[in-house]
Amino acid sequence: MALRLALEQPDGWELLLFGQVLTDALQEHVRLRRQQQFQVTLTRGEEIPKPTRWLKGRFRDCLRMGRSMDGLMAWLTRAVGGNGAASDAGEIVLAAQSLSDLYRALIEWSLRVRSANMSPQFNRAKMLASKMVDAFINDIEEFGPRVLRSAQAELASLNTKDSL
Repeated sequence: MALRLALEQPDGWELLLFGQVLTDALQEHVRLRRQQQFQVTLTRGEEIPKPTRWLKGRFRDCLRMGRSMDGLMAWLTRAVGGNGAASDAGEIVLAAQSLSDLYRALIEWSLRVRSANMSPQFNRAKMLASKMVDAFINDIEEFGPRVLRSAQAELASLNTKDSL
């Protein structure tokens, strides 16, 4: 479907392409996402002698990944022809795939935190910290389908108006 959209470029193809590529790319991470959702940690845990310091470092990692969203949205805006630029199918695909990369990185971050080996007194803090990216992960997960639905609804609305 994504290839067809890129080649045929029907009305609204830019957002349809983005939504389709993102939705497809996220499907590649379903198993990892389920492992994260069901708290299945299969990786070897890091030995953490200073949990407070280590968790602060992971929070900085998380903030950095969150800030990358601004760059991804700027990239997407340019790719779909925002700010007077021409639409570019290749850039739309790369932006969608990069958002999928961020999704995977957030899941891996959560699993890394959850699998860390530290004193039992830090277990609750570790588990709470590992869940702090859940809303962000959910937002990315819902973004592709939401873009697709919105673009399809808008196109259907335009087609209905044209037929009147």
